Amino acid sequence: MVSIAPKHVLMILTSIVLGSFGQISLKHGMATSHIKLSGDVIDKIQALIIVIFTRPYVTVGFALYGASALLWLVILKNVQLSFAYPMIALSYVLVTFLSWLIFREHVNWISVTGLFFICCGVALVGVGLGRTAAQ
Repeated sequence: MVSIAPKHVLMILTSIVLGSFGQISLKHGMATSHIKLSGDVIDKIQALIIVIFTRPYVTVGFALYGASALLWLVILKNVQLSFAYPMIALSYVLVTFLSWLIFREHVNWISVTGLFFICCGVALVGVGLGRTAAQ
């Protein structure tokens, strides 16, 4: 059986939550900005840089992503990548739920079914690794 310490599972879940809330914060920051992304590439880049440093939700979103990435580096040092990486798929579930809850985005039954299968897939990865290690 692959032995994953509970603290490592908690670290993975924390990284997923930080990244998911980072995504929600970025979405909110960009949705409420009145930035016009027209013109040439340089104009777009300059406009985005201004938004990053003037919209608190965008700044917080990047900070949450940064914290998630730093925690992920610790996870990579201590946990099998073949176990940890598929867990990131749980962020799809969390972001979809938060998008529905916060932004009132429509989530249809087909999407919910897909999210269910993502959860099943993540569970199968964990079970499969356990069986492989036991053999």
